[in-house]
Amino acid sequence: STRFFPMLTTAAGTVKPATVLVLGVGVAGLQALATAKRLGARTTGYDVRPEVADQVRSVGAQWLDLGISASGEGGYARELTDDERAQQQKALEEAISGFDVVITTALVPGRPAPTLVTAAAVEAMKPGSVVVDLAGETGGNCEL
Repeated sequence: STRFFPMLTTAAGTVKPATVLVLGVGVAGLQALATAKRLGARTTGYDVRPEVADQVRSVGAQWLDLGISASGEGGYARELTDDERAQQQKALEEAISGFDVVITTALVPGRPAPTLVTAAAVEAMKPGSVVVDLAGETGGNCEL
């Protein structure tokens, strides 16, 4: 079904607001959450650094807790172990299918961008859903 960022109520009925998931909650991720929220979307943020949950909530978004913590030096994320990565991808594949828009901004300093959105996750998304990969310059967070 058609989705707009704000909820619309018209003579023809009500259109629910778009749901937006932002993966990677640094400067770009927080801005994406705040902008989508201002436009009327229902927003959710995820990061491997659980200490940023309060920042996500401060812009009016929900926090997606996958139970993985990978905080590194200086407030940046560290690279995940193979087990953590497998756990994260399984949990994200399940979560992503429920969103209309997925915006990825996740980076690990000095490394290629981590793959967060697998081809299987994209295939499970609803028709008309959108993935915006802001980490494309360093390899991208989306497998496709």
